[in-house]
Amino acid sequence: MPRSSFVAVALGVLASACAVGSGSDIATNRLAGYPDAEDPAAALDAGADARASSSTPADVEAVTGESDAGGCAKLTPVDACGVATQCGCAATETCDLVAGVATCVASGGKPPATACGATSECQRGLTCSGGACRPFCESATSCSAPGLGACSATIAGSSLKTCSVSCDLHAPTAACGTGTCAWAAGATDCKPAGTKAARATCTTSDECGQGLACAPTIYGNMCLRWCRIGAGECPGFGLCTSVFGASAPKKGNVEYGVCP
Repeated sequence: MPRSSFVAVALGVLASACAVGSGSDIATNRLAGYPDAEDPAAALDAGADARASSSTPADVEAVTGESDAGGCAKLTPVDACGVATQCGCAATETCDLVAGVATCVASGGKPPATACGATSECQRGLTCSGGACRPFCESATSCSAPGLGACSATIAGSSLKTCSVSCDLHAPTAACGTGTCAWAAGATDCKPAGTKAARATCTTSDECGQGLACAPTIYGNMCLRWCRIGAGECPGFGLCTSVFGASAPKKGNVEYGVCP
């Protein structure tokens, strides 16, 4: 073979080897998602998308409470958790209002409609309000547990509601702890007790202490002790008197009045 022909063949083989090597590098880069001088823009974008999808989004927030696909629904941006859905807190915590802000606090073991001194005594999902453990609610379906009433009790300083708690007007401590049992809209509920003692003048029952009602007398409205008519619950020779007429509280056939 002439020398010139041998050189031509050698150069051809070398060129083919370089072409194969270059193609392999491009294919490898494309599979890894890295750009090269011969990648079209579409392949470049696809590689960037592939790399981005393999990373964990920076805004993913893990919560241990109940949540939906949209995350934990909170009332305000400053809230740490969701009160209505009880989301965003650990399994040993409950979401409660603390100084008007939804905050995760430790939970306890007391069930709904039992006396409490703080939310930390109540089961997860409950708040201690008016001296009783109760759930927050948006409808009556949240108030089906024994001892609960309507979804009507409000939390001071907020638009939130809780289930009312059934209690005894004349003996409120069992359900209301240090709170008092109040009568409103045909039902009872535990509420914070007022500070006025028996026989003090009053305008509303909210002013009266535990177990007392603001009742009409010949001397004006006074804080007097609740009692069941005919049950002999008044001290000394006092008789339980009906003073509220047609609006008098009743449980079954038993009417409530006040001791003199």
